Amino acid sequence: MNVVALQGVSQSIHNHDILHDINLEVREGEFLTLLGPSGCGKTTLLQLISGCAEPVKGHIFIDNKDVVGLPPHKRHVHTVFQSYALFPHMTVYDNIAFGLRCQKKTSLSEMDTRIKAILKMVRLEKYVARKPHQLSGGQQQRVAIARAIVNEPRVLLLDEPLSSLDYRLRKNMQLELKRLQRQLGITFIFVTHDQEEALSMSDRIVVMADGKIEQIGTPREVYENPKSLTVARFIGEVNIFDAVVVEMSHHKKLIVNLLDQIRATACTHAHAPGEKVHVLIRPEDVRVWGQSEVTDSSHMFAGTVEEAIYKGTTVDVIVRLTANHHVITASEFFNEDDDRLEYKMGEPVWVSWASGWEVVLPYETE
Repeated sequence: MNVVALQGVSQSIHNHDILHDINLEVREGEFLTLLGPSGCGKTTLLQLISGCAEPVKGHIFIDNKDVVGLPPHKRHVHTVFQSYALFPHMTVYDNIAFGLRCQKKTSLSEMDTRIKAILKMVRLEKYVARKPHQLSGGQQQRVAIARAIVNEPRVLLLDEPLSSLDYRLRKNMQLELKRLQRQLGITFIFVTHDQEEALSMSDRIVVMADGKIEQIGTPREVYENPKSLTVARFIGEVNIFDAVVVEMSHHKKLIVNLLDQIRATACTHAHAPGEKVHVLIRPEDVRVWGQSEVTDSSHMFAGTVEEAIYKGTTVDVIVRLTANHHVITASEFFNEDDDRLEYKMGEPVWVSWASGWEVVLPYETE
């Protein structure tokens, strides 16, 4: 069942197009992330769902009811802002109680019961009498979330709520949010430009660029099978090669000429002989070999090491290939006992990857 649906939604400000023909269905109880670079229209989309702005075209449905023109307080949607927007003069308890008191529909005893239950859920029972300035960033974030969910919304909108937190606290809050969402069963629509955040938290990801939806899928789908160069480049690192189709073989194998090598690649779409395509391979699927390790280089590319970047658990090896001077990055797990990862700049090496790990996309002019 869909709790939110957008049909043909467009938005413009001062004759500048912000969103273009957005069609999106949000399932009940899912954690959906809007992912994209700054300025792609993510926050504008949240504003349209919440009722803080109205589309110039299209329809927005919440529980199968067209809510275009309906004020925010009648949409059963609440928003957690990047700035938290807590009342500085109020205690934690009063901040959370604010919305319930405004509604004047909840008895004092019921309100107190709901607030105490939410405080326990977000682990803030000991901080009820504190004011926002007496809390850490993570605690303020939990107050903002508690204030939103105590009203029992159908949908919770979160606009980059973790962006101001430091790395460790942000990682902790990612786990907290996902735990809370599962416990409550509320639909979360989460906005971020952080790819790792989206991959680790989401049931599905909506990748946006230039006011349009580029791809919708599970984290694994959008990472392993990007539908465009825009998606591939934005989510993680990727090596991109230009190739020419030689033939389409059986069993969904595409034979291509890549850097003067004839290679078989996995492919889900038909391509004609002579057609230009992009062949994508993720750095973690690439392997670098010292010359002494290789006895058969028929399916490898020669090159020289330009840089080896230690990242703790991995080492990124940047190699300039002899063929076409193309630069490729390999990411290998670091093992302090593995001398093979101690590469020197200018060292001649061989590069390979397993056939079938590639993604083939139609050629795009840049």
